Amino acid sequence: MQPNARNVFAMFDISGNIKRIDRMKSGIINDSYHVMVECNGKLKEYTLQRINGNVFRHPEQIIDNIERITLHIKKKLEQRGEDTENRLLIPIHLKTGENFYRDDIGSFWRLYPYIDHSISYNTVETPEIMKMIGKAFGEFQSQLADFPAETLYTTIPDFHNTKKRFYMLYDAWRENSAGRANAETGALLGSLKEKEKIAFKIQNLVEKGEMPIRVTHNDTKSNNVLLHELTNEPVSVIDLDTVMPGLSVHDFGDAVRYGANTGAEDEVNLSKVSLDLKMYEAFAAGFIPEIAEGLTDIELEYMSLGAITMTLELSARFLTDYLNGDIYFKTKYPNHNLVRAKSQLTLAEDMLEKYEQMKEIINKYR
Repeated sequence: MQPNARNVFAMFDISGNIKRIDRMKSGIINDSYHVMVECNGKLKEYTLQRINGNVFRHPEQIIDNIERITLHIKKKLEQRGEDTENRLLIPIHLKTGENFYRDDIGSFWRLYPYIDHSISYNTVETPEIMKMIGKAFGEFQSQLADFPAETLYTTIPDFHNTKKRFYMLYDAWRENSAGRANAETGALLGSLKEKEKIAFKIQNLVEKGEMPIRVTHNDTKSNNVLLHELTNEPVSVIDLDTVMPGLSVHDFGDAVRYGANTGAEDEVNLSKVSLDLKMYEAFAAGFIPEIAEGLTDIELEYMSLGAITMTLELSARFLTDYLNGDIYFKTKYPNHNLVRAKSQLTLAEDMLEKYEQMKEIINKYR
């Protein structure tokens, strides 16, 4: 792949000589490369990515969304007198002017600056770090509060429509295309179906027009935030492929689902999986104050339910992909998605037991 990546990089409007291209291991959707270029005696770094066409049917819309919202944030930062250098993933254009490249086999590629002197966390060890991640996602939403969400492309329709995610699971079970519908997967499906009422509550509010639609990230994992390597202050929110119209409660919920879990997202030993209320509160302490003034009462009321909803939804998505033969998420072993589905369901069940405490914490910071 490296020679191919090298040829693709040459299409972008970048001066200098390529010194090195390394494939990056992070990410379960797109293929990414770290590119180092020497220009006038200085080393510059970039991130080159090939977009997964099985996930994103219209990559050009993704890149358009990203360019528009990052330029919007750039303008906001400049108005406040803040330095925007080495902070924003604004797409770099081709020599012909386009902001993406399509190769001979139809793959889409895009190029960003590489943000250095920063660090991301796959696993958050301390509440202090979790608070900074919450602050970063809160700032991100605040910076885009006046951006007209309806003008963005919806790059993945119904991405966080929990009802449709559950219905897709039921279809996958009936179709059984990979021959994985059995007693084990059936029991897991049954446990999810029992929680339909609470899982569907937020989507029902959306359908009634009672939950505001905003510009949201929609994939608020801790490793999608870059913090300064020395101060741990927020530097940038990254992985913007899923930025589109969405719900603030979903962004909050997905972040704590991932970052406040005492186990891994794909934890095999389910006794290790639970909601860490200290980490949950730390994220809330960073996130809520950044955006509270712009939120409605109904958003604040259902913020905690957003965490439970997103956890149940992801359990359903992992199980759906397992039943379909692992065609969406990258897997490391044959039953990886099944393990993920069980882990997320276990986390959701623990959240349900702690729901009242979760709501009290939100009220503390609203």
